[in-house]
Amino acid sequence: MDPGLLDPPPPKPKPSKNQRSSLVVHKSGVKNHEKYEHGCNCPECKDGTLYDTNNPSIQREYDLKIQLIIRETAHQRLRCSTCGSYQTARNDNFSSDRLNPESQVSCAVLRSEGGMPFHRMSHVFDMMGIGLSKSLIFESCKIIADCFELVLQAMQREIANCPVLHVDDTGCKILEVSRREQDPNYIKGTLKEPSKRVTSRTSVILGCNLQGGVIGCVFIASERHCGENLAAILALRTEPSLPLLMADMSSCSDTPTFKHPSSMEGEKPYIRAGCNDHSLRYLSDAIAKGNRELEPLVSRYQKVYAFDATIKELDPNLRLEMHQNFSLPLMQEIYDLALGLLKEPDKQLRPEPRSQQGKALKYFVNHFIALIQFTQVVGAPLSNAASERAVKKPIMTRKSSGFFQTLEGARVTSLLNSATHTCHMLDCNPYDYLLALRTNVEQVKKNPECWTPLAYHMKQQSTQLSLKVS
Repeated sequence: MDPGLLDPPPPKPKPSKNQRSSLVVHKSGVKNHEKYEHGCNCPECKDGTLYDTNNPSIQREYDLKIQLIIRETAHQRLRCSTCGSYQTARNDNFSSDRLNPESQVSCAVLRSEGGMPFHRMSHVFDMMGIGLSKSLIFESCKIIADCFELVLQAMQREIANCPVLHVDDTGCKILEVSRREQDPNYIKGTLKEPSKRVTSRTSVILGCNLQGGVIGCVFIASERHCGENLAAILALRTEPSLPLLMADMSSCSDTPTFKHPSSMEGEKPYIRAGCNDHSLRYLSDAIAKGNRELEPLVSRYQKVYAFDATIKELDPNLRLEMHQNFSLPLMQEIYDLALGLLKEPDKQLRPEPRSQQGKALKYFVNHFIALIQFTQVVGAPLSNAASERAVKKPIMTRKSSGFFQTLEGARVTSLLNSATHTCHMLDCNPYDYLLALRTNVEQVKKNPECWTPLAYHMKQQSTQLSLKVS
């Protein structure tokens, strides 16, 4: 992969809501003032005269019209008088898809951004006078998801070669998976085989460059653990250096949600970093319960966060050096204070190991090395906020839809979420991107690495830059 793709894209001004390229504006003539005209006396001061500024005040009225257009073509049918067979005229320009590409992409974007189940989307369309069945909506979403799947491996390769990886997961329910337990031939305890598991989850794997810019984001809803999905992506890595893996340490251990498969046993192919947001939240929650002795720890943590916000836009190497000079001593002070509280000689003052205060202190002490990686590795982030924001998309889908009926439905939704969220992170229009994939399927099959969201965004940026220069 071209290393230039990992550079942050140049900033571009965000267009206003009224400057979308697809907006059609019907302009009418200038309406003259009903009471005054050019040359009249000013009604306010009574001394001056009014003149035309040639800069009229614009007032807009929006007319949203949603209409289903059906194109019907009659084909001549000839029937044999002897055998009764039919001969029907062919139309080579007629598509076998019942919806055109624009309508298919619209259904896919509505599914991903709204999170509504297909039967509810069909009901909403019916209320607007558009008769689309849930099977037709799913068929359209599946076509768009299959188009994006052509570039999925190329995007996973871009993510695998990123210097920083963010990982998180959340629960999801797939009825096809959970109903395996009802099978009389099901053997309990065969959890090493994904096809035998009865629980499922959605994994989020997000790749970033050293400046924190997002390269790509992949959602995977299946019965596989997050570590197994991560191992499959890291197998595509060609960079010799080890990536930094940012994750919540409570799920990054050998728990079922982040179980390391056999391919990742031994020396792990990454540098593990911990999320300081979770550590700070645990300490703050303990203070809210009345443990005021933790306030010195939180105050030092807040200084680290405030300092990180001031140097966030600097060069990664310079940022690392400044964190080592300022943040590392503060983190060491927090560690000494936490260790002193845990080893308090007086048992009455020592926090209970299973209390909220004890758990917060043990979390910081046990994972101290992982929590200070932002002072040890170039480009290491302070927290796992990037994947925490990304995981809200499958959570929204879960709250709205409740569950997936089949693994195929989970696959389609995961692919659409991966495409739309990556486009949003790259400040790219997901509708335009998916429509470009749908209308250029043959080119996408030949060169999938040129049609990833990052490559498409860079191409759009270069096109806009060339237009400005010309």
